[in-house]
Amino acid sequence: MTFVKSFEGRLPIRVVLETRPGKSHVLNKAIQDAKGEYLLWTDDDTLSDEGGLAAYCRAFERWPAAAVFGGAIDPCFAFRADDPRTTVMDRIGSAYAGRNFGTEPVSLADDVVPFGANKAVRRNVRTRYTYDTSQGPRSGSPLRGEETTMVRQMLRDGLEGWWIPDARVRHPPEESSTD
Repeated sequence: MTFVKSFEGRLPIRVVLETRPGKSHVLNKAIQDAKGEYLLWTDDDTLSDEGGLAAYCRAFERWPAAAVFGGAIDPCFAFRADDPRTTVMDRIGSAYAGRNFGTEPVSLADDVVPFGANKAVRRNVRTRYTYDTSQGPRSGSPLRGEETTMVRQMLRDGLEGWWIPDARVRHPPEESSTD
């Protein structure tokens, strides 16, 4: 909360409290209270690459009818880029919240959905969809899937979505994450 308060007066930012435990309750509360045309989602331990926000803004202009967008998530580890362990990341990256569908924009589909650490959703669409509170991390349950379930439902309902490769973030592996 101190971090958020440090931006008061410089950004239109405020703290919103959700008393029910569980990430899905918190995300649903954020949807109710958000004011912008688009909601950009990330995690508290994620670092956005320079230009990521601008990439989303360009995507909003390019695909004005689209409801949901997602960008790359690069797992960041303590080992160097030339470490042999980096060569398997393309195959096991999603286990560490990694997401990468290539260097060109592609239409989202059931097998091409963003993770919550890097996605954007049009607010007027978002208010029609809520996170399933039986999913998502909470005390006593590490069950995930609340974010991808929602995006897949949007796509099944015929909404348009796009993969935005230039909207990149870096995310630490789960063992050091607070997701």
